[in-house]
Amino acid sequence: MLSLIAALALAPPPIDQPARLRTILSNGSVVLVEPHFEAKSITIDLFASSRGAEDSPKSHGWRHLLEHLLVRGRKGGVDARLEAVGGFLRAETLRDATAIELELPPDQLALGLEIVAEMLHYPEVTAETIKNEVPILKEEIAIEADSARLANAGWTANYAALGLDPLGDVARIAEATPEALTDLYIRHFRAPNLVLVISGPIDLDGGTKLGTELMARLPGSPVRLKGTPRVAHPQSKFDASAPGSAITIPVGPFDSRVTAATLAVTLVFASEHPGCFVTYTPSTQAGLITVGTATNRDLPALAITADADTFESLFDRGRRLAQGWLGRQMTDARSSTFLRGLLLVQSANATPEKLEEAVQHFTLEDYRAGIDAIKQGTVVRGNR
Repeated sequence: MLSLIAALALAPPPIDQPARLRTILSNGSVVLVEPHFEAKSITIDLFASSRGAEDSPKSHGWRHLLEHLLVRGRKGGVDARLEAVGGFLRAETLRDATAIELELPPDQLALGLEIVAEMLHYPEVTAETIKNEVPILKEEIAIEADSARLANAGWTANYAALGLDPLGDVARIAEATPEALTDLYIRHFRAPNLVLVISGPIDLDGGTKLGTELMARLPGSPVRLKGTPRVAHPQSKFDASAPGSAITIPVGPFDSRVTAATLAVTLVFASEHPGCFVTYTPSTQAGLITVGTATNRDLPALAITADADTFESLFDRGRRLAQGWLGRQMTDARSSTFLRGLLLVQSANATPEKLEEAVQHFTLEDYRAGIDAIKQGTVVRGNR
């Protein structure tokens, strides 16, 4: 039956189909199907909200460990099975969600959904399994990019325990037990926390039928866990185990005009100072924008104070840069549907279009508020 439905999903679409279809199931999970007939592959994204399963100082890194264990699949050998058909897997542990992505040839949709189904069943985990995974996680943490280290230091400086680096702490990871991971999986991968996104050269109705049949098998939950709201308590300065320096600015939800304006100011700043980077991951909660350099320990903090008037005069450029930044997130099927799924797993009403609207309509007053926010941001200085 699955193969028949897969064939249906690949059939030519009716010309009157909408661009995408979001389906909210009775068990609380969500399926989003977005056809992209120009794409050469099918992408399947599974998002699990961290709502109710957030990292704490005690469990710092357990979600990351769980991600590593799940992507093996219950049958094991997921990477080999994907490589055999020309597919591959990506996985990320983010603050707001765990994201698992499969990319496959268009005729391998059934295999992709079979692997996702495996990941929705908790694998057998022993103390030995955990022990063997710790060195792999340690190596991954050790090679974290300097820009990410600076940004993560800013998260901790502004949000304390609610701003922990999602990659985790090796010592805490080593303390995880099979029982603790089972409890974490139940809270993290419960149906109301899950979003499945299918995109690529796929018929909307056929893909939706496949996705909803898969997710409908999961037991529902009468209780929707609430996450812990992030509230910023900024420090003025903070050190990071990385070279360079950065300004980290706590912002509101992704669809706030001031958030969009603050992003615009930081992009202007980066355009005026070669070698600077800007990082921001849209969130329905309070978030963080980071602007910095991985080479100069003083540039951001000094330049923003000196050039505030210049930044205000570049209001129009800021909007264009913010529009360009968002456009780059939406340039292809993979990046646009990933962003759509990441927002959807946080809120059923969160869409990139709301961010686009905030970027299009922020005012000069919003922009000035962004300049002030940056001037008051936490300065993170590297120690090497």
